[in-house]
Amino acid sequence: MNRSILKMFALCALMLVCSGFALGDAAPIEIREGLAIGRVASGGRSPVATDSIADLIARGQFAAPKAGDRIQLANGSAQWTAVKAGNDGVFTDRSTTGGYLACSVEMPEAAVMLLEAAGGSLAFVNGEARAGDPYSNGYLRLPVALHKGANTLLIASGRGRLKVRLLPTGAVAMLDVADPTLPDVLTTDHGTLTGAVIVVNTTDQPLKNLQMTASADGTAGQTTSLPMIAPMTVRKVAFALSVPENPAGEKLAVKLELRREQTVLDSSSVSVRVRKPNQEYRRTFVSRVDGSLQYYAVNPAQKPSPSNVLALTLHGAGVEAQGQADAYGPHDDVTLVAPTNRRPYGFDWEDIGRLDAIEVLELAEKLIPHDPQRVVLTGHSMGGHGTWHIGLTFPDRFAAIGPSAGWSSFASYGGGGAGRQPSNPSAVAQLIARANSPGDTLSLVRNSLMEEVYILHGDSDSNVPVREARMMRAALEKFHPRLSYHEEKGADHWWGSKCVDWPPMFAMFETVRLPELKQMTDIEFATANPAVSGRCNWATIEQQIEAMKLSTINLKLRNGALGGTTINVAKLTLKAIPPRPIKQIELDGQQVDLSKWASDKPTPMQLLRHDDHWQLASEQNARDKNAARGGPFKQAFNNHMMFVYPTRGNADENAAAYASARMLAESLYYRGNGAVDIVPDSEFDDAATGNRNVILFGNADINSAWGTVLKQCPIEIRRGAVTVGDRRIEGADLAALFVYPRAGSDKALVGAIGATGPAGMRAVDRMPLLSSGAALPDWMVVGEDALQKGMAGVRGAGYFSNQWTIAPNDSAWATP
Repeated sequence: MNRSILKMFALCALMLVCSGFALGDAAPIEIREGLAIGRVASGGRSPVATDSIADLIARGQFAAPKAGDRIQLANGSAQWTAVKAGNDGVFTDRSTTGGYLACSVEMPEAAVMLLEAAGGSLAFVNGEARAGDPYSNGYLRLPVALHKGANTLLIASGRGRLKVRLLPTGAVAMLDVADPTLPDVLTTDHGTLTGAVIVVNTTDQPLKNLQMTASADGTAGQTTSLPMIAPMTVRKVAFALSVPENPAGEKLAVKLELRREQTVLDSSSVSVRVRKPNQEYRRTFVSRVDGSLQYYAVNPAQKPSPSNVLALTLHGAGVEAQGQADAYGPHDDVTLVAPTNRRPYGFDWEDIGRLDAIEVLELAEKLIPHDPQRVVLTGHSMGGHGTWHIGLTFPDRFAAIGPSAGWSSFASYGGGGAGRQPSNPSAVAQLIARANSPGDTLSLVRNSLMEEVYILHGDSDSNVPVREARMMRAALEKFHPRLSYHEEKGADHWWGSKCVDWPPMFAMFETVRLPELKQMTDIEFATANPAVSGRCNWATIEQQIEAMKLSTINLKLRNGALGGTTINVAKLTLKAIPPRPIKQIELDGQQVDLSKWASDKPTPMQLLRHDDHWQLASEQNARDKNAARGGPFKQAFNNHMMFVYPTRGNADENAAAYASARMLAESLYYRGNGAVDIVPDSEFDDAATGNRNVILFGNADINSAWGTVLKQCPIEIRRGAVTVGDRRIEGADLAALFVYPRAGSDKALVGAIGATGPAGMRAVDRMPLLSSGAALPDWMVVGEDALQKGMAGVRGAGYFSNQWTIAPNDSAWATP
């Protein structure tokens, strides 16, 4: 928003409660009064949120409200009313629910302060969007530039309890240790461990050449070079820590110094736990999703052995990995490993949460002694949902699954999908909804045939109704021969440690085994998206006929002859399984000509369905969609992704695009403990980052990296228009999303978050790009008016063909 609009803001007088210093000395500011307006926004997990305030901001038409003023909504109007915080500084007035708190801060001089808006889902500071703290965690403190005179804060509220403060800053770069990611030190550890804390950049320029020195009791300091910190934001950075010899006591003090060259900019301290190898402990690792430091917790087997069970256990909403691991008692021959879902709420074990679980599983399989055929999966509440979702998505990884108090899917729990969909959805809405198909647990339920299943639930559960367990039991008992079920009489959602550490379930875990690959002769497998989960044992679904609809294979291998059926499969890979070479194939009633195939080849065989006929694939085109690289849009949020923002537009274009990139990175930090690289196009190094995913902001006219990483793309975003294939949509207020292969790479993707002008770019700020359960297809074009009209503001959406061209049958357009 330009400054001429900001000058129009003259909100009601506020009481600023300061402590310690006069306001001119940058004292803390606690907001105690303001104006509230309710029910102006909705969205939840809808792919397009409505928000009348964000709509006015995007169009540069937000005017100064006074008590009693009304704004027009799509249906009716809403009124601004004066509100006050309680003695604890919390606004509890329910009039802010689904709306905003507006407040003004008068500054005698320009200053940078830290915004802490607990309970807010996002904030607009002088018109720029910033990430929110909807769960009131209290650790999100973002640097904001306040100018001399009146500054406007708009805090979006989703929960009706807000507490807003502005805190003073110190140096150009500051340490914030309120939200560390730390390992435990085991008494047997040697060498180096890794932790992470927040660094705050209080300047309007990227901060480079920073270093962190960490020194623990009894060790020399170890110095780590830090990545670039983008302007006026925060980033969690990793530091190396030398492990002292024979650490004593329960905690180890670690001193941190933030330096640039020889200058100490800030210092602080953290403490890490000291644990024995047979106690629960934490381990950290660098995630391949975004390069951030994450942690998992381990409840180790008391009798370590390569014949032990490895159990992946998933926590519920509001719980962390450490709490999940601590909920179990010690087991002699079972090691429990708890990933984090990136945060206590995170991603409901879908999207990035699912990636986190698989990352941790693969690390644990390498580091922890166990029998590779004795891997099981369990979890409670949201983690029970994760057990269903991950267990049915990757059925060949687990010998058994044990969901406790788990819900099936967003469609069945908490007024999910069915409650959000209109009674007569448009063709565009129906097509977009297909992007959620990997979360449809019931459609994958037959994948459980590869696993033993134990369903556990309290019959008086007031959080996740027992109907969820009964629904899944009813679905499985029609076909599943190895199903156990228990309802605890009179038990609520949490009924002590037994609701996770349930002896009969663990007795089952002790007896199950995954068959070895060479023993697998039959495969029945379903997936809604091969790029999420295409492989099952020796068969991989590479491509679909219709994107994001269920694909199934049912294959039997007997004496070198493979027979079976497929549904919605366009390409299939069969892995060689010595000593059983495949010599004959019949698929869907058709004999496949294998005369050009040497049966002793160690390489996988690929079959292509062409004109409804199966044949050997003659060429392997790595650029095509496949199980390692495909859509929809959220698939771009992986593979050490980086954000690239433009510098070649005008001031308003550049500012809007950078603000969107910064807010998304801040949201990824808050929601997923993320730490993504945010770089200007002028510093983007294509050669050095060639196999990483890139998220582009802006458009081809203003972001110089656009043409470098996108080649032959059928979608083009420029000033004033979006072109999709042979269709051109004009307007200066359009936003567009798409995912596409990165030029020059066989594995990387580009995610474009583009706009034809600043209004469209600001409209993106309200899109739920990181929310689990929010469907985003391969590509989508949205008008800024979607902030008022919702799905009616979507101009078009679709899924690319397997060759990444516009697929007419998988595209939908709004009626003009």
